[in-house]
Amino acid sequence: MDVNAVKHQAKLLEWKDRVADCRSSGMSVKEWCEENGCSPKTYYRWEQEILGKVRQIAKAQSQPVLAELPLVKPVQDCSLKRDVFVPAAVIRIGQMELELSNTVSAELLSQLKGLMRFVE
Repeated sequence: MDVNAVKHQAKLLEWKDRVADCRSSGMSVKEWCEENGCSPKTYYRWEQEILGKVRQIAKAQSQPVLAELPLVKPVQDCSLKRDVFVPAAVIRIGQMELELSNTVSAELLSQLKGLMRFVE
């Protein structure tokens, strides 16, 4: 990390605290900036950068996870006269969970892959 990157990181940490202070102050951004000797333009620039970093972290932490499960024969429940579903794969994205059987078609998998691009 070069000197400018280190300086920028230090400013980012400073402004993270300043943005939190402004938001919890009960004042408008204009009032807070006047009281703290900065311009609203500068405040909003740093606020946007901080929120962008938060979004990056949140997105990185909610990346889809594909876990392949071993193939298990369905268990017969004689009282219900039907197979109990045992997923062959589970896809988790955030709080969403999709369970797939081992008979899922290639066409459906392709469509699901396309839809996953829109899930955040």
